[in-house]
Amino acid sequence: MAASQLVSAKRICNSLSSLSRQVLPVLVFGQTAFAQNDIILPPPTAPQVIPRHNTLEDAENDLKLKRKLRGIREPKAKSKKPVKTKKNLNDEKKIWKYYAGLSLLIPYVKTHGNFRKDYKMDPGMAVNLKYRLGEGNPFDKKSIWVGFRMAPFSGSGSYQDQNGRMSFLYWGPSLSYGKINFAKSFKSNSADKKQKKKNTGNNSKLSIQDGWSLSLGFSLLSRYGTVSESFEQGEGDLSNNALAFDAPGLWTEASYATIFGKTISCDLTLGTQVGESKVFIYGAIGVGLWY
Repeated sequence: MAASQLVSAKRICNSLSSLSRQVLPVLVFGQTAFAQNDIILPPPTAPQVIPRHNTLEDAENDLKLKRKLRGIREPKAKSKKPVKTKKNLNDEKKIWKYYAGLSLLIPYVKTHGNFRKDYKMDPGMAVNLKYRLGEGNPFDKKSIWVGFRMAPFSGSGSYQDQNGRMSFLYWGPSLSYGKINFAKSFKSNSADKKQKKKNTGNNSKLSIQDGWSLSLGFSLLSRYGTVSESFEQGEGDLSNNALAFDAPGLWTEASYATIFGKTISCDLTLGTQVGESKVFIYGAIGVGLWY
């Protein structure tokens, strides 16, 4: 009985000794002997570094540095002229406010009544001066023009059985309504060279425009005549009245102009001039100056 108790006591001592060997390192070193000898722990994690936030000053300095480096790598390019848009064309091309035209008239006259016979008219030169109202450009919308017209008609005929020559100078105010169309190369800087060549020909600076107008007005008459049979004063259309009103004195014209560049045009005109018992119908070709 005593022997069995002794064995039991030894076993208890051995267990306490083994337990002390396992617990003591934990209390002293914070780890078990088993973990110290057999388990490899991972290395400790490095502390997280929070990146530095760039300030506005840092961004500006970085941009300056990039510009400086780019300037070293690439040579400074020549500045290009700004592309002309329709708006600054309107500001720059406020042209064609004034027009002056000189035309060669080829007239035909039709008379009625018993006083006038065998009227034949010679070619003459007509003058037209116009001013465009408003500030808008002609290609934007139709425009109204006011001005002055002077149209001479001279020829021969018989008035009340008196043969002679007569000269009529009709002059007075004019009112016109029309439009001028810009060429495509004038309205935009197109990159299509074929289209530009079509519009401007060989000279890229030359742009061709076209325009039309309808004009009307009334006119006074300066008249001079000579009688063939004698040196006596003639009557009616053969008289030398310096100023008269050849009622109704109305006239109308329809014109078409082809403008070369910005200044000179070739004008074609059809018109009528109504006087006392006579109507002049004429065609005209002329040259116009625009400013």
